[in-house]
Amino acid sequence: RPADGVWVDTMGLPAGDGADDGFAAHLEARLDGALGAEDRRTLRDDGAVEKLVQRIAGNEGQAMLGRKPVVVVLINRFE
Repeated sequence: RPADGVWVDTMGLPAGDGADDGFAAHLEARLDGALGAEDRRTLRDDGAVEKLVQRIAGNEGQAMLGRKPVVVVLINRFE
């Protein structure tokens, strides 16, 4: 499970209508739940984590915004 949880930053969404804040909060919750459900082996594999995040972000963006977002994944590991 991620130590500090998931952080989502949106860019390119229309300002003022709250879509960016609502989408970011929804996506953070969805990703946090999905990562929490994965096994340790998957979470140790950066490629698998990146694919999972990209898939979920794409699906949620399509469902909520009507388009698939460009997703950049940054993984920090503190030991």
